[in-house]
Amino acid sequence: MAFEVWSKAKRCLLAAVCFGVVLTPLVRCQSVAISTALHNKDVVELVKTGISTETVVAEIRSAETEFDTSAASLKKLSEANVPEPVIGAMVESSARKGEPASVASLASLPYDEFGHVKIYRPRQIAYLPLFNSIFVDNVGIVNIANGRHCSLRLRPGMHKIQADDNGSPIYLDVQKGKEYYVRVDEVPLPSLVNGYGMLTLLRPEQGSGKYKRQRPVEQDRRLAKGMLDADSEPSVQKSEPKSK
Repeated sequence: MAFEVWSKAKRCLLAAVCFGVVLTPLVRCQSVAISTALHNKDVVELVKTGISTETVVAEIRSAETEFDTSAASLKKLSEANVPEPVIGAMVESSARKGEPASVASLASLPYDEFGHVKIYRPRQIAYLPLFNSIFVDNVGIVNIANGRHCSLRLRPGMHKIQADDNGSPIYLDVQKGKEYYVRVDEVPLPSLVNGYGMLTLLRPEQGSGKYKRQRPVEQDRRLAKGMLDADSEPSVQKSEPKSK
């Protein structure tokens, strides 16, 4: 009798162990599935590890996300030194999920807290139907066509701005409340998509008038809408910056 009881106990114990072995991975998988969405704090941690900006942006664009893109949260991200392209990708991700006013939240932050890079491509009567890709800190921000303009808001500090050619990058030490004007000149290449964009940094008195004469860049060519100033939008006027 004792032997039978002990054998039964061993069988029960073995069954419990086997069940636990099978169940544990399932529980672990379920736990991982629940925690896969990226949050604001996850992005901050990724940036702190030194992972490249373009890698973080790619992860945001491909992952499930649950970001807080209110104006207050975006300000905290900026204070935590999260790069502008990353913040723009976060705003874009929230906008795709239908969160209200997420793109407008970044534009609602104080104008003087950022520097503003006014990029334009002069309108030419004879031109090829190509666009020029604009990159900030090695991340694609906007594709600009003939006779179009856009204004990027960047956190103070050093930024690299370049176009398709990779041969005329502009390194800007951006300052709060200051405006910078950049002209894009298209040098045609044998390509069906992109031209050979060359950038030139201009003085405000050189670029301001020509910038205003161009039209805002098309909606479907804005890769990081969250980084665009209000005057990049049709029928939206930017309030003038406070005089220093």
